[in-house]
Amino acid sequence: MGKIESITFFYPSTIVGGAEFLFIRLAENICQRFNVRIYYVDFEDGFARKTLRNNHKISFIDFFRFKRHYIPANTLVVTPLSSIIDLLKFDKCEGDFKVLFWSIHPFALNNVMKHYLNGKLNKIIFTEDLNEFIALGGIKFMDGPNYSIQRNIFQFSGEPSYLPIPVRIAEKSNAYRTSANIRITWLGRLSEDKIFALLNVLNHANTFASTSSRSVYVNIIGEGEAANLLLMESYPNLNIVRHGSLISTELYEVLTNDTDVLFAMGTSALEGGALAIPTVLVDMSYSEIPDSNRFRWLYETIDFSLADEYTPEQSDRHLFDQLMNEVSLRHDIHATRCHTYVSTYHSMDAVGSSLMDALEKTDLTISRLKKSSFSQFGKLNLLSVVKSYIIFLCKKF
Repeated sequence: MGKIESITFFYPSTIVGGAEFLFIRLAENICQRFNVRIYYVDFEDGFARKTLRNNHKISFIDFFRFKRHYIPANTLVVTPLSSIIDLLKFDKCEGDFKVLFWSIHPFALNNVMKHYLNGKLNKIIFTEDLNEFIALGGIKFMDGPNYSIQRNIFQFSGEPSYLPIPVRIAEKSNAYRTSANIRITWLGRLSEDKIFALLNVLNHANTFASTSSRSVYVNIIGEGEAANLLLMESYPNLNIVRHGSLISTELYEVLTNDTDVLFAMGTSALEGGALAIPTVLVDMSYSEIPDSNRFRWLYETIDFSLADEYTPEQSDRHLFDQLMNEVSLRHDIHATRCHTYVSTYHSMDAVGSSLMDALEKTDLTISRLKKSSFSQFGKLNLLSVVKSYIIFLCKKF
């Protein structure tokens, strides 16, 4: 591996979510294992800045929503693919630098570009640029759906190169305590792409509980903009506990002491597997998921997928009632299989080393980005500032 002088993690966010933890933990891992300077672009009150405030090996670059910024010359920037426009607003760069985009949500770039095009997305105008970005080693996909869904949207043809998302691996514990009840936990933001998966799980659980001799408890961990769709009175057969957003010790306590089976997607699913909790993947959807859907265990995934887009073709998956019976009869088997899968493919050290290798090989530069079709949306002007500020205020209040 060649000499990398510095890496800049570009992911400003005030949200507590799986993607935020992803970037934070990778920044920590790399600064501990490699002799390289780490910068992190975040808001003054950003979640990463608060979490890493005692890590003096990481230097923060302030992100302001409505002004230009500097990024150090000769650094290597890693950022979500959906942050391409925010990155282009760094017009006052001290020099050219290389960029690695990490696609960690299959619809995020599409949603961003629809916003800038007022909902009228001409996807073809980005096809040639995305093909070249891939050829330059400038885009990594976290899993199969991130590649295939966006290939269908933007019609690019470059071959995928995967960088799975990592998680800290805990030693498999024997501390699991059985219970007379069934304890289901949901872990994930209550966002527009996830809320219908949660409602679907609750519908299944409510029906199952209506004929079960055991009481069914459901922990819901997470908050989000779609939380208003969660109507507790719709599930009279369930004992539901809403915990809001939990981190660190509080999260660990619920997962390890009060969970028989976890339903989740993305990084949240890996958290369950890393703790040797039987973990079931849920599908993403922006609309209601019918109760005819089926599920799969985390260890049954393909191409590192941590959330597929919902489709009715699911004959090779498991019915909800089958999952509940499996958890009761073979809990430890599924716990071990989930833990083994995460340890094999998603360990922090393995992914951190792969990220370093990808950063060394990318030939995509900020100067090339500024010549792309995306650059027209990265220019700050009075109208765009006013429009963005109004949208920011509407979301805030």
